[in-house]
Amino acid sequence: MSEQLIANLANAFKPVPLPAGSPFYVDLKAVRADADVCQDLVRKIIRSLPTDYTHQLYTGH
Repeated sequence: MSEQLIANLANAFKPVPLPAGSPFYVDLKAVRADADVCQDLVRKIIRSLPTDYTHQLYTGH
């Protein structure tokens, strides 16, 4: 792939918040459950051994 093509692809998918009332918004509360994501991440990190590395990726709003 050319450098320009890669740059164009990267620029086409810049994540930006949706404007209020956007028809592209999908409410996912019904499938997310009621779990506290931050608490789950903290538990996973705390429970790991001091010699283990943990890799956490949290994305979204």
